[in-house]
Amino acid sequence: LIALPPRTVETLLIEFGSEAERKLYDYLETKNTARFKSLRTESPSTVLGKFMELQGMLYSARLACAHASIVNLDSIHKVNEKLRAEKEKKERDARGKKGTTEQEKKKTNLTRVEVFQEAILKARLSAQGRMREAVLQLQEGEIEYIECPICLEPTTEKDLALTPCAHKFCAECLLSCVQTSSDSREASGNCPECRDRFRRSELTFLGDANDAGTCTKADKPEAKAKPSQAVTNVIVNGFKMSSIDKLTTVTGASDNRVSFNPLSDEDRLRQRAVYYSVPPEFLTSWNEASVSVGTKVARLLEEVKSMVRADASNKAVVFSQFLGTLDVASEELVGCGIKFARVDGHMKQYQRADNISNFTTDPETKVLLLSMRAGAAGLNLMAANYCFLMDPATNAAIEEQAIDRIHRIGQTRPVTVKRLILKDTVEQRIIESRRSIGADGPSASTQIDGTNAMDIEAQQLSEEGKQIPRNFRRAGNRAADEINLDEQKFNRLRQLESLFGSSATLLVHKA
Repeated sequence: LIALPPRTVETLLIEFGSEAERKLYDYLETKNTARFKSLRTESPSTVLGKFMELQGMLYSARLACAHASIVNLDSIHKVNEKLRAEKEKKERDARGKKGTTEQEKKKTNLTRVEVFQEAILKARLSAQGRMREAVLQLQEGEIEYIECPICLEPTTEKDLALTPCAHKFCAECLLSCVQTSSDSREASGNCPECRDRFRRSELTFLGDANDAGTCTKADKPEAKAKPSQAVTNVIVNGFKMSSIDKLTTVTGASDNRVSFNPLSDEDRLRQRAVYYSVPPEFLTSWNEASVSVGTKVARLLEEVKSMVRADASNKAVVFSQFLGTLDVASEELVGCGIKFARVDGHMKQYQRADNISNFTTDPETKVLLLSMRAGAAGLNLMAANYCFLMDPATNAAIEEQAIDRIHRIGQTRPVTVKRLILKDTVEQRIIESRRSIGADGPSASTQIDGTNAMDIEAQQLSEEGKQIPRNFRRAGNRAADEINLDEQKFNRLRQLESLFGSSATLLVHKA
């Protein structure tokens, strides 16, 4: 096998460079998380039935990470109106039913002792001994973490749920075992351990207590701070690949763009009238961030300038999934006097070929702006030795194909790849999700320069367009649940949980 030069992949975890961008993203993140949790507490089928809606909400959050100017206010307004209509309908339905009893009202303000007493009262006659023993261990702090028998995740007291047969599970997993209720039948399910039948009202959620988890061991070790940089080295087919994670900041994100005029006062009033469901604070942040360079573009300019200063022969390929990001980057590169070429899906074939030829042959052209969909496969871009990935792809194979346009047979210089990821956002969760399933390492395409990654992505996109059945039966344990949902839907549910920051150990309250 022919050895390739070393390849270094740096994941730059960047803090938001402006307060307006942070406020813009925080609003979308808060709304998205609340929506997903409300759907997830109902049932997995409800989440899958709203799959396309949730994907659209994630897409808006990813656009906010790329640049504020490409965030679609129409889409956000329509989602807000839809959620408002659903909320009003639920309120009307609730007013049409009988009011809650005093006993139900008291359940909203419980202590640990009251929750433990409730668990003992709900326990079956044959399980009262086990229930009292479990409650005593929790009350005295002898149990700090319990491994959920379903997801095998360590679960704290505030995330636990107890069945009337005295078996302990994390609340998320146990709720997934409960079948949907109807007007004539209460939601029920089978215990995943003993298969004993229970009703939802018989379950005890320890997280309902206001002081849940307050009794912990005094000698609990403090969590160690994560290092600011982590390095991983891998050898594949004789060449070295390094993976580095760096925490970093950026300057210049709040600077005004080269060619972008802010809205006038009259236009802003008209904007608020049209998007009346969007908070005024969000619109203000959107207007401020839209006229700014932005965190990612500012960082890209810093990296390109540093690359050119280090060696005049260096060249870079910039990949992005969003054409709006390439538009902003192209404007700022012109303002900085950096010559570049661009290839995207809107260009004709001969235009793409001419621009790629100019980038390869012209020593003054330092940057090639490339749409990841249009140029991730089938191109030879070995004239570049730097690669900047402006946003993460949910399918790691697409990224690998993009990197392989540069790091391939014929490349003679070491290749540096830099991912620009905003810290504590959906982008970071995408990277962590890929790593958790081992999809963020050297792939077959990297080892032998395969070409089937785009086919995999196309197949995935076509499958996502199929209609998802709204009703399905959930089994009493995760293995059976996966069989009933089928593997594709089960994986889709887990993917949504990771992207929305929800896991099996997440605190779940009763509906």
